Amino acid sequence: MVAQSYNVVRQRSVTFESALADPGDTLRSTAINSSDDLLESASSKVKRHVLPLFLIMFIANYIDRVNVGFMNSHMQTDLGIGAAAYGLGSGLFFIGYALFEVPSNVLMQKYGARAWLTRIMGTWGIVAAAMAFVWNDTSFYVLRFLLGVAEAGFFPGVVFYFTQWLPQKERGKAIAVFLGGSAFASVLSGPITGSLLSITGLGLKGWQWMFIIEGAFSVFLCGVSWMLLKSRIADAHWLTSAERTALSTAIANEQAEREAASGGRHVPVLKLLKDPQILLFCFLYFAIQLTIYAATFWLPTIIRKMGGLTDFQVGLASSTRFPG
Repeated sequence: MVAQSYNVVRQRSVTFESALADPGDTLRSTAINSSDDLLESASSKVKRHVLPLFLIMFIANYIDRVNVGFMNSHMQTDLGIGAAAYGLGSGLFFIGYALFEVPSNVLMQKYGARAWLTRIMGTWGIVAAAMAFVWNDTSFYVLRFLLGVAEAGFFPGVVFYFTQWLPQKERGKAIAVFLGGSAFASVLSGPITGSLLSITGLGLKGWQWMFIIEGAFSVFLCGVSWMLLKSRIADAHWLTSAERTALSTAIANEQAEREAASGGRHVPVLKLLKDPQILLFCFLYFAIQLTIYAATFWLPTIIRKMGGLTDFQVGLASSTRFPG
């Protein structure tokens, strides 16, 4: 019994002596914990500040892109735009989007995320609203192409914004939430667009009011994004000075580690395009998007032909495929 008590006292004494011998270990541990707490706090504030805005922007982006699917029959009746012209115009959006995707992101790095994402929101809102005044096939083609040009760079721009504001372990969570907005937008687009088609007045038809209102909302978001987004962490007044320092340091260290691992080498784009895995992923993504947008652009027309449904009911029925 005495021996056991002596051993316990001796172990505690050794532990106490070790702590006294190297108090720096305790201080370093406390500093690390404090830095981690600051980084976690800063990351949480960034996500709370920008994620709701990005989700709303994503929903507006999706609705302005696919709302033509609900006006196909209206265009045939009012403008004489047939199914072939409608299909071509719907697809021209993606030509403009693809051609200006990379230039848009290059300019974003030059002018900053705040200015460029605001520009994207404003121009796509104006073009989306201008769709209310198409008068023939050609005007429809031109505006759909310009809408793709205006929206180009939005999705990669948001991802790039996350890389500049969140450390790697938090970035994946934020991108996952942002991508979840796609399903949410798909569910909302039908009922919202369908309900707006019932509005008339001032000599404008329902489909014209739909384009104007949805485009105007994107322009409104342009002003909101300018007020809420910041291009640099140093400008984020809603973070404390210590949080800004911790966040900037963590992201700078991660960037330095990536550059050290790559040795400063950049893989040429043409070499990437020759990679069999990259080509396979491109084909799979193409097939997935082809299926999704074929349903998105044509399902409302198919449902409408069933007869006896209002525009809102068509929109609601079109959205029921997404939750399952």
